Amino acid sequence: MKHTVIAFAAIAIENERDEDLGDGSPPQAPGGFLTILDLTGSPKTWRARSVNLNGVADKFPNDPEPEYVDINEDNVAVVTLQENNHIVLVDLPTGRILNDWRAGSADLDQIDTIENNLIELNSSLPDIPREPDGATWLNTEILWPPPMRGTWMEAAEALPCSTRMGRFCLPQATRLNMRWFTWDIIPKFGLQARAMNLKMSNLVVMAMMTVVERDNQAGPDATIKRIYRFSISGLTPTGNPSGFPVVSKRLVRDLIPDLQATGGLVVEKIESLTVLPDGSALIVNDNDGLDDNNGETQLLRLPNLL
Repeated sequence: MKHTVIAFAAIAIENERDEDLGDGSPPQAPGGFLTILDLTGSPKTWRARSVNLNGVADKFPNDPEPEYVDINEDNVAVVTLQENNHIVLVDLPTGRILNDWRAGSADLDQIDTIENNLIELNSSLPDIPREPDGATWLNTEILWPPPMRGTWMEAAEALPCSTRMGRFCLPQATRLNMRWFTWDIIPKFGLQARAMNLKMSNLVVMAMMTVVERDNQAGPDATIKRIYRFSISGLTPTGNPSGFPVVSKRLVRDLIPDLQATGGLVVEKIESLTVLPDGSALIVNDNDGLDDNNGETQLLRLPNLL
């Protein structure tokens, strides 16, 4: 008997709000949604289906703004609703929402909340939403790095204290059971403020991950656009903030030469990274829709990355 293998792609259609409209905060219509592509046959026969995410999160129920999506081997997609501080699981064959939960919050101490181009870790903010940006499957669990600050809160910086500024959260996929690893980011910029960011990639091999670490600078000011690899093998995550195990990261590639090779300015936001079965990788930037940006989008293939 001949079996038809159905493959799926999933696209997060954010319909991001206009941050210059009013105070820039959600909700703003229209709300975003998830698009599922059935990749059976030739591309001209592919079929697109939409999954309505309205009403899933209770923060902004009519403005979900899906940010990122990743698919596991069972064709279940994890979708982050960053501004809603929410995570959703969607069954791709049926388009049915399987589960969803809030990403929780954290109290931040010894952080910078004053926008003055200096890093001054002398403030605190309570009950700050984690607002997960990217997420990826790790077998049957989900791994995500919360961003360094809320995406639309009024505080200017909100950088966690010490050099351990990035934390990976590893919850069970079916319930909110927070366990943590720690990722060290050590920017060496003196007192000049520069935000750092992490972008997750897909699973490479068992318990092995790739990550983009980048600053928020473009052109000649861009310094850190790097791909790292790390493993959580042998580490035991914990819910105790005083005992987060620190992952050991290994530099795989400095992306600055790749971004300079086009002859234009180095783009700021390397937004997504995926590793292909042959060990090559694809990266793409977010052009911010021409807002304080030249609007250039680069999709680069990096052969023999791993």
